[in-house]
Amino acid sequence: MGIMRPTRAAIAALAFMFAAVPTLAFGGTTALVILHDRYSQPDTLGTLAGSLSSAGYRVSVPEMCWSDRRRMDDDLATCLVALDKVVETLRRNGASAVFIGGHGFGANAALAYAARRTVEGAFAISMSHYPDMLAQRPDIAASLEEALGALRTPRAEQASTFADVDGRRPVPIRTTPRIYASYFDPAGLTNVQENAARLEAPMLWVAGASDTTQRGRAYGFQQLRNPRSAYVVVNGDGRTALGSSSGAVMDWLRTLGR
Repeated sequence: MGIMRPTRAAIAALAFMFAAVPTLAFGGTTALVILHDRYSQPDTLGTLAGSLSSAGYRVSVPEMCWSDRRRMDDDLATCLVALDKVVETLRRNGASAVFIGGHGFGANAALAYAARRTVEGAFAISMSHYPDMLAQRPDIAASLEEALGALRTPRAEQASTFADVDGRRPVPIRTTPRIYASYFDPAGLTNVQENAARLEAPMLWVAGASDTTQRGRAYGFQQLRNPRSAYVVVNGDGRTALGSSSGAVMDWLRTLGR
């Protein structure tokens, strides 16, 4: 009996099974690190990750500290430092280019990371979490004032309950003032416009046609400096646009020779 060779679909399936593992080594020499939304899990990116793996890209989908299971158990800066190991492992295993992207809050975090690290590019799908706008909500404004006021006191590391929102649904979160402020302070790492202005690498910005949370090209995208950046509108809202985005990501990567 001859040796059975795995089909391309089987290889893609195996790639996604190990997508949360930083040592993933499937696909070609271009690696994609994709960050899930807040209060979500890596498996929500399964369709996107599978499509990109099938197209020959290496894909890593790590669980981040803002997942539904971890619920912001560490500050954002520390979470981004943890991504350094993912990127380093991909490069050590042969990736000649690493792009970091994300969905929802993961898109915000991907931009924050790319603006401060050396990557070949970034991509955002249904970007969400705008701290300057969130701070206009009375409940979040009050929580942020409390958190910022506690930063230089012993209360900075004492867990408390703060206001948050998932879509339009209030989602109280229990964490420390230091951690909460790292996500919600408009002067911090999640400021979309400031991060876009400091990004040097090209970026793909994907928005759903019926996603009412999107701020349009003028918010963030126009602050990008790299001329190879692109803004694309796909079918769907903040959640369903994810399923329409793989083609947009691949088309953009091809314009970069990837």
